[in-house]
Amino acid sequence: MDYTFEIVGVSPMLHFFHEQQQLIERSPAPPVEYIGSFQCTLDATLESIEPVIWRHDWSWNDTALTLIIKYNNNT
Repeated sequence: MDYTFEIVGVSPMLHFFHEQQQLIERSPAPPVEYIGSFQCTLDATLESIEPVIWRHDWSWNDTALTLIIKYNNNT
């Protein structure tokens, strides 16, 4: 399975939760997830993907590696 991450930017917390709620309400659930963290560090971002990985049964190694590569290319 391929994973793609886009670093969209900083958004207000209410907007973030609104987007998450819209994703939950859609059926069938799309393979798209929005993640967020209070700190803009690689460790915090990796922690924020843990619930998403288990919810979709994604591979931790593949997802984390894709995120690390994307993060390093954008810092």
